[in-house]
Amino acid sequence: MHHRVTLQDIAREAGVSKAAVSFALNDHPKVGEELRIKIKRLAEEMGYRRDPALARIAAARWRGVQAPAGTVLAFVAVPRPLNFAPGAKRVVKPENYPEFAPAAARAQELGYRLEFFNHGAYLDAAALSNVLRNRGVPGVIFGPIYEPELPGKFRWEWFASVAIFDGYVTSPVDQFTPSYAHALLEGWARAQAAGFRRPGVVLFHEQREHHINFVVVSGTEHLQRGLPAADRVPVHYYETPEKLAAWWKKRRPDVIIGYNDAHYWALREAGVKMPDDVAYLSLLRSEPGPGQENPAAGVAISHREIAGHAVDRLDSMLRRGETGRPEFPFVHRMIGPWRDGESFPVAR
Repeated sequence: MHHRVTLQDIAREAGVSKAAVSFALNDHPKVGEELRIKIKRLAEEMGYRRDPALARIAAARWRGVQAPAGTVLAFVAVPRPLNFAPGAKRVVKPENYPEFAPAAARAQELGYRLEFFNHGAYLDAAALSNVLRNRGVPGVIFGPIYEPELPGKFRWEWFASVAIFDGYVTSPVDQFTPSYAHALLEGWARAQAAGFRRPGVVLFHEQREHHINFVVVSGTEHLQRGLPAADRVPVHYYETPEKLAAWWKKRRPDVIIGYNDAHYWALREAGVKMPDDVAYLSLLRSEPGPGQENPAAGVAISHREIAGHAVDRLDSMLRRGETGRPEFPFVHRMIGPWRDGESFPVAR
């Protein structure tokens, strides 16, 4: 049998410690670039192959090690411009972001402390970068990005970074967000199975400039091809409860597929009764807390799951010393489960 090349063999040949070899092969910042390249080249020449069983053992041991006590991570909230009058101070708080609390809880489990930073309180993303660096923050979680200039001004090379959910601007780093295509297909299929024949889709007005517009609207237009022309309801872009109710009275969809629960509550505010007047389901249905109920049916979105995976990814990047904008950022889309609610009868 051929001798399996080990880390110790590479270490002996390179004249370094076994730990240094392990760090180099895992791109850890404790090993300089020149030595890292040398060890990787030597490992390839010697025919080194990772042992999957040992890798699993090492990974389990690695996951059990907490971050250095007191390490601060940043949650950067980017206020949505349309929520504020021109020139107004853009104040947002942690409670405005339901993903912040579960992200902070997961960070604490891993030994970090997650702090909230309002991008709107700084001159621009470059100024915020300097503040975070001076604070010694190594990792950043971005909420939805609504500032077009942010990707070009933030100093990505100083930090490990991930993003949560979708804003107006495509994230330049790995992102964790719901699958809008799945939610639309699931909601549409549920509506048809329940006997509804004239669905109407509602998005937010500002999403005309959002890539979600292309996903949901193009998907809706494709699904409407299977309906008679008279039953194809144009997508409504929400501005006020009154305009939403007026659209419903004019177009008369028998089921409304709303972007999230906000449109359900807007309809109720306008005096529309669901499901008596019209059925309703959400593409992004919020999961109620303990002892709470959500009367809106729809495809569930778990802020806890999305936030937890984002923090885990950031933790992995920090342990590997990964910073900067990746050449090929990934988008991780969560497929949510269906949740019944009183707004949507399962049969007609």
